[in-house]
Parts: sequence; structure tokens; C-alpha cells
Amino acid sequence: MLRRNCNSLVLLVVGITLLGCLNVNARTELLEAQTALLRYQLDQATRANAVFPLVTTEATQRNVQQLLVQRHVKQHQPTAKSKTSMKTFKNRITLNLDGDAEVNVKGFIAPIEYTQYNFHVKWDELANFRVAEPEKQYPASVFQSFLPPEPVTVGECWQIDEAGALELLKQLHPNPSFDLHINNGDSYGLWACLRAYNDKFAEILFRIHAEFVLENGWFTPSQFTGHLVIDRIREKVMSFNMYVPEATLNFDAGWKAPAHPGGAAEIGFCPQMELCTDTQPQDTEFAAAITHEEAERALSSRFYKFQQINWVSLEEALELAPAHGKPIHVISADGPLFDEAC
Repeated sequence: MLRRNCNSLVLLVVGITLLGCLNVNARTELLEAQTALLRYQLDQATRANAVFPLVTTEATQRNVQQLLVQRHVKQHQPTAKSKTSMKTFKNRITLNLDGDAEVNVKGFIAPIEYTQYNFHVKWDELANFRVAEPEKQYPASVFQSFLPPEPVTVGECWQIDEAGALELLKQLHPNPSFDLHINNGDSYGLWACLRAYNDKFAEILFRIHAEFVLENGWFTPSQFTGHLVIDRIREKVMSFNMYVPEATLNFDAGWKAPAHPGGAAEIGFCPQMELCTDTQPQDTEFAAAITHEEAERALSSRFYKFQQINWVSLEEALELAPAHGKPIHVISADGPLFDEAC
């Protein structure tokens, strides 16, 4: 029995034993339907100041299951709208670079402006963290590492070859590493995505997780993101930019100081850590494209499973919750979950 001041979490337990013979989607939908019905029954019992039984009759279960089946059939019937609203690209393209070409890249690391515990002042390596080579010439083969090994279509992702990315990162610091000091299983990776193309150009967005091994610790940027624009006709690099995005906090660090031989953790902000060519992309009309936001989400989802959830803003959640009869669960975190800065 459950009285009027019952905890709503208890309602989620009801009916679980009835779900064993259903598949995962059907179980989820049945549980949602039963929960909604039980919530309604509880509300009615509460208004009458009555005691509410923590059971459902077989008739109620049959009604809920019938309602579920009707809704399931209705939701899964194909409609013209669902067919036309899906963005699909069938054409696949091959990307290559002229092996004899060279690319000039400039590197920048601005002085660190903030750390939580003032390590950028106390720790010499962090205080003097500067670009290793301000300018360097690369063969096109380094950037070939960023290209897909087979034909791809817009929105498709592939893994970047480590060798080329490692060579570029050494321009910033001589000891880059893809094996992050802290890795919960979703930190490693180098991914690229074809965002757009036409007969002449192709634009690739990418995301790389890497850190720099220091003499007395480590420095882990939140991520390296950027773009690579290829001239498809001449097979040359038209534009390249790789950088750590600006954010309130955009790097994590660890200092193996004498007082902390195991390493003391730090977090902070560096206004610029970047590699780029002199030429930057111009506004171009592409034959096929997705937005930058769509490409960035596709890349982020390769690292973090929770990014595959269709997140909405708090304002949208406040509107959707009453309409769907669902509670809002709020979790407060002191740093971003979708990069390596925290």
C-alpha cells in the first residue's frame, strides 16, 4: 500500500515484472504508459485523501498494453513527412593530395591567463609554455593523414591517422601524446568529418584529443578542433586551422611538484593555442553540406555516448515536461562534460 505522500520514484518500480517478455523499446514504452496511468490514479486517490494500492489489476494492464500497441502502430507507420524531412546524401567522393606539394603552417601559444590554484605563476613550465616552432614547412603527406581512406559522403566520419597529427602537434610542443593521463574510456580519438563539398572544394572538420608531456607533469587541452579545405582539382591544401576552442576553462594540467610527487591537478584558461595556414576559407556555395553544428555533434558523438542523446535547453525542457507528463532531473557540474578540460 502507498499513502498520499508517496515518493514518485516508487512508481517506476511498478510493472517491471510484467516486462520480461517484451523487447527493449516495447519495455520502455510500456513502463512509460503504466507510470503515466499510475500517476493519474495516485493523483485521484490523493485528492480523495485515500490510500493507494501499489498494484494494478489485470484489466488495467490489458488496457495499458492495448493502448501501447495502438500508439506503437501509429508511431511506426511511414509518412510522407518523415521520408522527406530526413537529410541524406548518396554521392560519395574521393579526396587526395599532391604528394610533391608543401604547406606552410604558423603556430601560436599565448601566455596562460588563469589557473585555479595559480600554477601558471608558481610552476615555471606552465609560466613559460610557448610554441616550439612559430613557423614550419610540411609535405602534403602530413595532411593526407586527415583524409578518408575510401570514398565518403557528407556527414560521414572517419579516424585520422596518428602520424600526421602527431607531426603537427610537435610544432606546438615537442612531446605530444594521444594516451591521455586521465582516460575513462571515451577520451582517446582522432576523428574527421566531411562537412561540405562542390566540384572544386571539400571542407573537412576534425576533432583530436591529445596532451603534452612536460618535464614535471602534463598539459591536457580540452580538445583540438579545426578544419581542412582541399582544392579537389589541384589536390592541394587551401586552408588549415587547428586550435583549442576558447572557453571559460579550456585545459587541464598536472604538476608533479616536490610537495605533490603524485601530481597536483589544475585547470585553467589559455587564450590561444593554434596552428594555421595564411589562407583561411572564403564563403563558398557547396553542392552538398551539413552545418558546422551538425558536423561538430557528429564528431563529439564519436567520443561521448551521452552526446547521442537529443539534448534540449532548460527552457525547452520546462515546456516539454508538462506536455509529456515527465519529470525534470537536474544535475549540476562544475565543468564541461563534453571535452577533456575537466
